[in-house]
Amino acid sequence: KTAPNLPVRILSGIRYQSSYKSWKNEVFLSLEKSSLNSGLIYRMGNEFTWQKIAIQAGTQLSEKVNSISGGIRLRLGMYSFQYGVQIGSQDLGLSQMLDFSVRLP
Repeated sequence: KTAPNLPVRILSGIRYQSSYKSWKNEVFLSLEKSSLNSGLIYRMGNEFTWQKIAIQAGTQLSEKVNSISGGIRLRLGMYSFQYGVQIGSQDLGLSQMLDFSVRLP
């Protein structure tokens, strides 16, 4: 029997954040090299927050898979509601996510 090999990943990234009064904007870029993928994986994203609402957008580019995603989050005190959608080149259709979370003290 041969033992399974765990994947090895090397990640690097950078983030820039700016804010003014009640809004905040974050932009990030990252680069990944994985033993499971022959090429590099590039990721770019943005999150714009105004008061209790955040709008998110992102993309992932690699040799075989490309995707674009977006979402919205609403925070009301200790409660958070989030909806996200992703479209990719894998022909899997429209992936969606609905999340409800409670922050415990």
